[in-house]
Amino acid sequence: MIVVVDANVIVGDPHLKSLPWSQLSEAAKARRVRVVAPEIAIREAITRRKKHLVSVGDKIKAASRLAPAEAKELASQARAACVRSGEEYEAKLRKSWELYGFELVGAPNISHTEVARRAMLRILPFDQNGNGYRDTLHWFTVLELAKQYPTEKITLVTNDGIFATKNGSLAPHLVDEFDGHSDADITLCKSLGAIDVPGHYVTDPVDAPEFEDSLRTRILQMLSGEDALRDIRTTGISVPDADWISLVKVSDLAFNYIRARNVERQSEPELRFRATAKFKVNASYVLDDGEDLELAHQPVDIEVGLDGTVATLGNNKVGTILDLEAYRRGFDPERMIKSIRAATVGLDVSAVRSFLASHMDDNAIFSLGEQREDDERVSQGGTE
Repeated sequence: MIVVVDANVIVGDPHLKSLPWSQLSEAAKARRVRVVAPEIAIREAITRRKKHLVSVGDKIKAASRLAPAEAKELASQARAACVRSGEEYEAKLRKSWELYGFELVGAPNISHTEVARRAMLRILPFDQNGNGYRDTLHWFTVLELAKQYPTEKITLVTNDGIFATKNGSLAPHLVDEFDGHSDADITLCKSLGAIDVPGHYVTDPVDAPEFEDSLRTRILQMLSGEDALRDIRTTGISVPDADWISLVKVSDLAFNYIRARNVERQSEPELRFRATAKFKVNASYVLDDGEDLELAHQPVDIEVGLDGTVATLGNNKVGTILDLEAYRRGFDPERMIKSIRAATVGLDVSAVRSFLASHMDDNAIFSLGEQREDDERVSQGGTE
């Protein structure tokens, strides 16, 4: 089994601390699985992490503008610490990747001409706006691995909606292209938690609906805390340009499946589940008009998917949630952010706020003219 990881999976858990990473590491070291990331995905994850930490530092410093001098100095130190953490992240991530027994692969063997042709013809994973340069390189890495190892099962882990149909399976065109390159099997997963790690379980999964009531209660408990979004892994659970968000309410929790499997050296089975829900979050913005700071809030509904693992206690009761990941369904939030910024260039704060209120839940926002930097490189005939 070969697991190919996209950048957004690493960004959602930048220090690789969650349960699925440790399970995959154990399996990789025992040579039951290979975990592979394209070099371009690692670089993208590093870049996004650095930008995130710089943004956090800038917001801390900006919030201290009207504070006493001592607080300003502390804020400056905090910003410097964020920047330093970002600069150190690459070495830490690469070291962890190696210690976990994971692999890196270089750029795929695809010409600039072919990438440009696919962009002009909007061949997946390019979208209808011609965006998808990195996604296409990532996809060709998958194809090369499948051709090199035709008897392996390939699992592509990505939360980028361009690869998937509405029901979460790999897009038919990509399935056809994959089948034309290899006799290997391919599975698309939106999260690491959805992978059946070889060697971890000793029985096949069986449906376990009898745990639903207890599991529902446990999940809602876990998501009721003030810091719920920081206590779980999240992918794409964000609001464009908000300084922070907090979870207000969880509704419409519905399970796609609950499956029980026995684990080696454990007396009670472990549950794996997938669910959908609606998160109502409160997006907070610090607005600076040059003279004063104002805190504004915007309620936003986000459709999410949930993947998780939970221990059981017997008597149809669940115990500790061992892992829980929430991911935004339906589109790429990074692409949405770029689209919004392109559409609001030159607008003042109040105009931007009005725009966000009008378009926050409108997926058509992507037609507003975003052009990613990586696609500009395609038109110029170059790569990273």
